[in-house]
Amino acid sequence: MLAMNVMGIILKNNPKVVEALYKIAPNLNLSRVNITGLFGNLLPVTIGNIIGGGIIVALIYWIIIIHPQKRKERKLLLELEEEPKKIVSLN
Repeated sequence: MLAMNVMGIILKNNPKVVEALYKIAPNLNLSRVNITGLFGNLLPVTIGNIIGGGIIVALIYWIIIIHPQKRKERKLLLELEEEPKKIVSLN
């Protein structure tokens, strides 16, 4: 991704490339194709990927896998705690 952005900044200075781009997209705005535009886009995208990948995916993993296991463990512990009471009450 970074290499493609740097390549766009370099190719922006080539008149033949710019001419071909304007033939494809006449309303194209190349004013943001610069280092400031690159980091202005890179920073929010990186933060979004960290939040999406690190927090949201982890939360979904916890909900699907970890939470049901903990519920089963708690249920088993409660059953084991109640079992001695049943044995005592049977005598």
